[in-house]
Amino acid sequence: MRQQQTLRAAVRQTAAQQLLQAYTCSSSSSSSSNSSSSSSSSNSSSSSSSSGCSNSNSSSSSSSSCSSRRHRSRQAAAEMRGHRRLQQQQQQQQQQQHQQQQQQQQQQQHHHQKQQQQEQQQQQQEQQQQQQQQQQDWGQQQQQQQQQQQQQQEEE
Repeated sequence: MRQQQTLRAAVRQTAAQQLLQAYTCSSSSSSSSNSSSSSSSSNSSSSSSSSGCSNSNSSSSSSSSCSSRRHRSRQAAAEMRGHRRLQQQQQQQQQQQHQQQQQQQQQQQHHHQKQQQQEQQQQQQEQQQQQQQQQQDWGQQQQQQQQQQQQQQEEE
């Protein structure tokens, strides 16, 4: 989680820096073009025209650098989008894993309940068997007592 947060912060910082550079570059290029036009209009000598040419060349180079910076800012924005998509996919996978764990826990609980029910049934069967044995023992005791009484009566 900490690594993801640091990656997010780094991507956001680089994207913000590149966007700021693109904005400042566009504003500086517009100001340089204005200065070159004003210098060429105010001076009519050959030296001023050459300086105007040099200014126009510098403005074109600055515009090319601005275009590259804009391209970088677009790349940074695309990287941020891809990073966000990855984060969303990871969150969805984590949610699915959590749901699977919950289902497994429910299945385990259900299996445990079945085991408890089976144990209870076995205990009930054992109790029934014990009751039957007790009844049989009681019946045998009564028969023995009756036989003893009959023998005593016959002897008397």
